[in-house]
Parts: sequence; C-alpha cells; structure tokens
Amino acid sequence: MILPILALLAFDCNAGSKVVGPLPTERQILATDSRYRQRLDTLGTLEAVSGTPDQVFDALIAVYADLHLPVTDPDKEGHRVGVRGAKCMRQIGKSQISRFLDCGSGMTGANADSYRITLTVISSIKVELPARASIATFVTAEAVDMSGSASDRLGCSSTGQLEAELTKRVKLKLVQP
Repeated sequence: MILPILALLAFDCNAGSKVVGPLPTERQILATDSRYRQRLDTLGTLEAVSGTPDQVFDALIAVYADLHLPVTDPDKEGHRVGVRGAKCMRQIGKSQISRFLDCGSGMTGANADSYRITLTVISSIKVELPARASIATFVTAEAVDMSGSASDRLGCSSTGQLEAELTKRVKLKLVQP
C-alpha cells in the first residue's frame, strides 16, 4: 500500500542525488572479457550553437533545471554540465521518460514509464570560435522494477530525444534577451 503512494510522489528526478568527485571524462566498456576506455566527449553528435562557451554553459544549467534534472557537478572550466545517478520516475520535465529512454517493455507498456530510473546525462561544450560552440550530450540509464517482482537492473538506451531537446532549449535560451 505504501509503495504506490511513494510512486505517485516521485514524478521527477530528485534533487537528493549526492555524488562525490568530478564529472567523469571516460567510461569503461566491457566486451568479450576485454576492457576499453572511451572518452565521453567523443560520444553524442556535436550540434553547433551561437554563443560563447560561458553563455552556452549558463544556458545548459538553466535547461537542466527546466527539465528538473539536478546538476550534480557543474564544471565551467572543463566545459561540462552533468547529472549523475539521478533517480527518476515517470517523467523528465513534463514528458514521459519513454520519450527519452528505451528500457524495454512489459505487459503494461514501456518499462521506462513505470520503473525507477537511475540517470546520467553529461553535456560537453566544444569551443568552435569565440562566439560559437558545439554541444555533445551523453545519456546512460538503468531501470529497476519497483513492484517487487524483479530487482535486476535493466540497461536503457537513449532514443536521442533528450539530447535533441537539451540542444533545442539551449538555442532558444541563447536567442532570448
């Protein structure tokens, strides 16, 4: 009885996620008993935006807040904004999580919309010209069924919509006076 009430109260990513240390710059990939390192700033598609790196950074901070994504480690000097380990249920901003993540589906529909999601989103800003930059965003997530029927973590893949939404909103913020 308590679980459904708690699920109703937790609609957005919570701001209580506490992470120690700087934003990661690499991730490890395990493939057939071998470990590989991949730089996070090489992931994602670079999307050009008009603005200085500082303006883009400030716009990204505002966009993350608009989407209720609690920035855990803003790194202005390193040109990165990120959310690590945020716990989400049902929505990111005002959209269903399944718009942004594919965590498989079950008898009741998309798992992303009913499971608890642990979300990491990192946006890197690449300086192109003094008043022009590019943004690349990396999204990774895991899902856990909170109904009690299974406790295994499911890997989720990005649909590409969160990355596109972040960039679209940054562009809008940069043209607003």
